[in-house]
Amino acid sequence: MAEPKITPLARRLAEENGIDWRRLQGTGPEGTIVERDILAFLAKVMAGEVDLPPMPEEAPP
Repeated sequence: MAEPKITPLARRLAEENGIDWRRLQGTGPEGTIVERDILAFLAKVMAGEVDLPPMPEEAPP
């Protein structure tokens, strides 16, 4: 399965906040993950509606 599309701003915001953006559903054009998707997920985390899952381990080069 291919990774979802994500804007550079949304990717940076997700990475800065420890969010595995690959698990999110995007609301931008063609399902692209945009800033508002990351902010909405963070709002749910802050409200206690969802837990922040751990980031996947990156394979060594």
